[in-house]
Amino acid sequence: MELLINPYNKKEIPEEYWESSNKWNSIASTWYFRGLKGYTLTLKDMKEDELARQQIGAILSSWDYKHENKIAAVAYLLDLFYYERKDKHARRFAY
Repeated sequence: MELLINPYNKKEIPEEYWESSNKWNSIASTWYFRGLKGYTLTLKDMKEDELARQQIGAILSSWDYKHENKIAAVAYLLDLFYYERKDKHARRFAY
């Protein structure tokens, strides 16, 4: 599978995703270390469900990338594919 972004190429990932203050970085880091329990994410486009899961899963499970690169890449992809929802009716994201 070819990745949509190269986690080693800082030019492909906007600068804001390399900073830990970004909410998506916080979600990506939590997912990486503890799993996504307690977060509700909703796809922006339901047709991209499988693509989003494949891309994010491939990056998080890869041994090829440094931790910082994984977090930045996953944060960027999460922002592209998902909304963070606070309500109880949102579809839970389960990986």
